[in-house]
Amino acid sequence: MSDQNSPQDDIQGFEDPASKFPKWAKYLGGTAVGLVLIAGGVSVLVPHFIDQAKYKKMIVEKVEEKTGYQVDWSGDIGMSLLPLPHVTVNDLSVKANNQEIVTIKSVDVEVALFPLLSKKIEVKDISLDEPKINLVTLKNGQQTWMTSQIGETEKSGTSESSSGSETDEEKSSAMDVSINIIEITDGVLIVDNQKENSRQSIEDIDVRLKADSLSGPFEINGGILLNGHKIEAKINTSDLDIENGIFPVQVKLALPESNLRAEYSGVITNKDKLTIEGDVSAELADIQSTISYFGGETAPKVPAGLEGKANLSAKLVYSPEKVALNNLRLDVGSLEYGGEFSATDLTSPSKSPGIAFSLKSNSKASGEASSLVKFLDDLAISVSGTMKDNKIVIEKSNIKLDENDLSLKGSVALDENKTVDLTANIKKLDLDQIQKKLGLKSDDGKSIDTNVSAADNKGSKEPIGFSVSFTGRIKADVEEVKVSGKSYQNIHLDLTANKSSLTIVKLEAGLPDNVSLKMSGQVGNTEQLSGLDISVQAKMPDAELVARSYNITIPDLPKKIGSASIDGKFTGDLKALGFDVGLGVWDMTARGVGTVANVMDKPVVNKLKFSLQHPNFVDAMHIFQPTFTGSPSLTGPMNVSGNVALGDNQYHISDLKGTLGKTTIDVNMDMAMSPKLSLSGKLKIGDLVLPSTSPASSGRRGAATQSSASSAQGSAGATKWSREAIDVTWMKKFDADLQITANSLSYNLWNFTNANLDFTLSNGNLGIQDMSAGLFGGTASVSGNIKSGTGDRDPLDITAQMKAEKVDARQLQNAFMGSPNDTLSGTISDVNVKIAATGLSPAALVQTLSGDGTVNGENIVVKGVDAAQLADAAKGSYKPLDRAGTLFGSFGKGQTEFTTMNTEFVIQNGIVNFSKILFDGPKAILTSTGYINLPQWTIDLKNNMTVKDTDIPPFDFTIKGPLDNPSKAGGDIINNYLNKKVNKLIENKLGKLLGVEDKQAEPVTVQPDGTTGSPDAVTGTDQPQPTPETKTDSKDALKKEALKALGGLLGQ
Repeated sequence: MSDQNSPQDDIQGFEDPASKFPKWAKYLGGTAVGLVLIAGGVSVLVPHFIDQAKYKKMIVEKVEEKTGYQVDWSGDIGMSLLPLPHVTVNDLSVKANNQEIVTIKSVDVEVALFPLLSKKIEVKDISLDEPKINLVTLKNGQQTWMTSQIGETEKSGTSESSSGSETDEEKSSAMDVSINIIEITDGVLIVDNQKENSRQSIEDIDVRLKADSLSGPFEINGGILLNGHKIEAKINTSDLDIENGIFPVQVKLALPESNLRAEYSGVITNKDKLTIEGDVSAELADIQSTISYFGGETAPKVPAGLEGKANLSAKLVYSPEKVALNNLRLDVGSLEYGGEFSATDLTSPSKSPGIAFSLKSNSKASGEASSLVKFLDDLAISVSGTMKDNKIVIEKSNIKLDENDLSLKGSVALDENKTVDLTANIKKLDLDQIQKKLGLKSDDGKSIDTNVSAADNKGSKEPIGFSVSFTGRIKADVEEVKVSGKSYQNIHLDLTANKSSLTIVKLEAGLPDNVSLKMSGQVGNTEQLSGLDISVQAKMPDAELVARSYNITIPDLPKKIGSASIDGKFTGDLKALGFDVGLGVWDMTARGVGTVANVMDKPVVNKLKFSLQHPNFVDAMHIFQPTFTGSPSLTGPMNVSGNVALGDNQYHISDLKGTLGKTTIDVNMDMAMSPKLSLSGKLKIGDLVLPSTSPASSGRRGAATQSSASSAQGSAGATKWSREAIDVTWMKKFDADLQITANSLSYNLWNFTNANLDFTLSNGNLGIQDMSAGLFGGTASVSGNIKSGTGDRDPLDITAQMKAEKVDARQLQNAFMGSPNDTLSGTISDVNVKIAATGLSPAALVQTLSGDGTVNGENIVVKGVDAAQLADAAKGSYKPLDRAGTLFGSFGKGQTEFTTMNTEFVIQNGIVNFSKILFDGPKAILTSTGYINLPQWTIDLKNNMTVKDTDIPPFDFTIKGPLDNPSKAGGDIINNYLNKKVNKLIENKLGKLLGVEDKQAEPVTVQPDGTTGSPDAVTGTDQPQPTPETKTDSKDALKKEALKALGGLLGQ
């Protein structure tokens, strides 16, 4: 502390004059002073050689009697008359209730000598060295400095007040007392309230009070250490007009360590009421040092342009009814503001106290000023309202800063609950601009001076909830807010809070990229984020644009997402978050309902109910598979729903039902995800038409000649079967045990009813236990096994057995050929086929195809030869030309019925060799041999037909060429047979007319290639036998020439 005798310019302020102390405080404060005065009186009236022990004991007993305090006076009383009478008391302590409340190292009192002769005590100087006062309130509320004696005295009043006014004699005997100087050195005052768990410590109290008289002028100069902060003060008064209650005062305060100074200069009047009027000012010599002093290491840095001094000045007017700061001026750096503050109607019984505040920039920043100074130089604030019973009502308020414009009205209760009812209207709020000009963001929009790094947050288990510091309602209408380079518009907010509960009545906002958001609901506990019941709706016209704006990577998709919408509801808490979320995209609506456990740790969806809708299933498939080919049964709306129950790496799909176009599905399935994917369950399908395909050789249909068909055979086989390796990796990626049923399945010309597929897939082995269905009026079934190798390039091994009964032959032929064909009709009564193949590609499988089988039929009709018509024509007696037309029409357009059909074949290297094809009917017998070459996709059958009950010899015809468009040969047989019959007829008729005797003709046989010969020459082969030469005479030659000419005329 500086020398108390020297003037002190660095000083500290005082509080308003204290109210009248209670009597216990007088006893407490006067104990030490009283002892000093008694000691001083004794030093004057009693010689220094008196018995000190006797008088010390008397004083101690008297103090204890009146106050209950135990005085420990271990030191001696020092007395002296020269140069001035003074008394010194050392080592004094006072206890109350066994608690030490006062200790004083020494007290020294100097008294003027001559005023004592006129019954006046003029204390020249009182010095207290290291006084310490310790005021303790125990947890039970007991104040240790309060004794029973003091309590009783306060209840009964002092003896003076109880006995009335002092008598004139008592007044005349009383001595006038005045004190000139009081000095306190190294004092300590401790206020320890254990009940409220608070402790205040005022240390290093060094104070010097100088008073010319009890009415002034006064001068107080000194300093204290309050809770570690040094405070200095200087108070000066002129002569006090005590009678009229007028006190001119000048107060200066200083916190030297923080460079803060404050000053008041004015008049305090306290007659009828207390009024204060004067000039107040405060100064920060350096804003940054002041902020750093109070904020410590976490103190923010003052933005550039606001450094340096700050000054506040105003005209203070105070009365019980009103407080005002008029002509308020605030200077911060180079910024200058002016304003007003007032609080009115403070004591009105009918009005709530009014509050008004305004602040407005007085000048514009210079062109050289920083951007922040230019930003703040047009700040304007205005607030008006009322305050009563700790409730502030904001009637209107407005803040304008650059382009930012905010208004607020409502009420705030400064009670325990901090109840609010506020409505905010914001025209524009540019947080990026504000942060940038405050130095919180760089020019590129990145935050700076960040104290917490990503590494610091790694593994942080801090609660993610938030506390609600108010109770009540907040409403806001915002035209535009800019933050992080994005604009949020047309925001409408209405929310209520009650302790830790938050209710969002309404939240509507226009987000960046034309995204619209709506939200409502409540949070039961904001700190735990529990009791959630939140509804959210969002629409975005361009999902890709939104993803780019927020640096979200969208996986490659075959189609742009475009517009999308989200509609969701969330309930529960973060341990078990219920959700009902719908997503609309690509004209598709997907919805999921379920619960997510451990949202913030390892999210797990225990149960999910889902649905999926689209107006057209084929269009929906095109989104993910552009090459998908639809079918009539798949055209139409898609509406699918189901349930998924999730366990540890397991999924149970149940009640998956719906429609895909015109097809229905019903699925119940279990999925295990480890050690690899495993599927088991049942799949039911309604009526399904699979997308059709065209045979590879369809482009060659309608070939006009055998040569063109033959030239196409090689290329047809090459393109029919791919040589690309079959990808069998999928067979090893998962296991399956599935049962699939369908009401009907159609593929090209195949049509299956009541189809069943029961198969297992395990470690790359596909076992087909049952693949059966109704087929063209009958039934068909397949069983077998497909085994993949251990390596990706190992061939497949396929074995299968196929059976069928009572199948319509025409429809079966059409399905096999891939196009409508009426060559064969009837019933395939029995099919039994076994096959095996091995290979890596479809071509290799077909080339290694082996097996055998039988096909039997009944009531079979074969088109191409009408055996019945041939027989009738051969035996008929109608005219030659009519008969010729009948015979020619019977081949190619006619048909022949067969009672039975028996077929046996062996398959080797993909070639189906028919060892037996026998059609037997009432009019004819048809036998065939040959093969179908599947690798080359060709057919080569040699057919022999015998017409019963005619002289028509057995004849051959072939079916040869591409399997789906073969050509037939063999019509010349009938033509040659007809020519021979006509020639014989004409020869007989002419012979009779010419008188030429007809020689016996040899039997004529028509060869398969159309030539004639003896019966012995018919071998059934494709090569004709040579015809022996016959000798003729001139008559025979003439007759033959005539017959030929007639035949030419008849056109034969």
